[in-house]
Amino acid sequence: MENPFEFGRELGADELVDRQEEVAEVIRVIKSGEKLFVIGPRRYGKTSILKAADDRAAREGAVVLRYNAESYPMLDQLVAVIVADAARAMRGGVERAGEQIRKFFSKLRPELNFNVTESSWTATLGVGGNAAKGEGVGVGLLVDALDGLEKLAVAQPADRPVGLVIDEFQRIIEIGGQDAERQIRSAIQRHKRTGYVFAGSKTRSSPSGSSSCHESSGDGCASVKKQNEFIAAATNSLNRLD
Repeated sequence: MENPFEFGRELGADELVDRQEEVAEVIRVIKSGEKLFVIGPRRYGKTSILKAADDRAAREGAVVLRYNAESYPMLDQLVAVIVADAARAMRGGVERAGEQIRKFFSKLRPELNFNVTESSWTATLGVGGNAAKGEGVGVGLLVDALDGLEKLAVAQPADRPVGLVIDEFQRIIEIGGQDAERQIRSAIQRHKRTGYVFAGSKTRSSPSGSSSCHESSGDGCASVKKQNEFIAAATNSLNRLD
């Protein structure tokens, strides 16, 4: 008999069961320019919720940039992809898109290339930004990218919201250190138009021996942290893994 349960892949919106409320909340946060942190063990559906929300929000006109932080060994790699994807999301011709992205992300001094055959953008970061001042390993570049994304969001019409979704967000804190959360929090608290959704995994029990599901809302050990709680949740979750 074939196992009806599948693991290890993102589920489509029509395959999710009893997750409509979570998907709707992610979409609302993206559209309203708020902040959200989703925390829970691996393989409890966080990534599929994010994908379903991404797909639906994009169909409804939003610009959504979604990433898995564990796919990028260095933060500057993630930043370069954010800049390239921002260019892809711009309306108008290639030349205009490039000009706008260079303006929005001017602190990063990006060099942009457009592949006509694949209709894709790539970006290379120039010298500059906060990282040049020695603020962490790439965290300053990420902060500059977030500031640039907010400028992009402000330039969009009201019916075209912009959202950044980062899965496995605890990896960013692992790379950037404890000061990373302060820098990121300080940046996004000033942002009003970009919606942020950060998801993190709890993979082991806490030091007290209690289950990693003790923060759950009773729906499969996935809980949601709103507004200014999301960075604290990420940091605390990371501390419990040490």
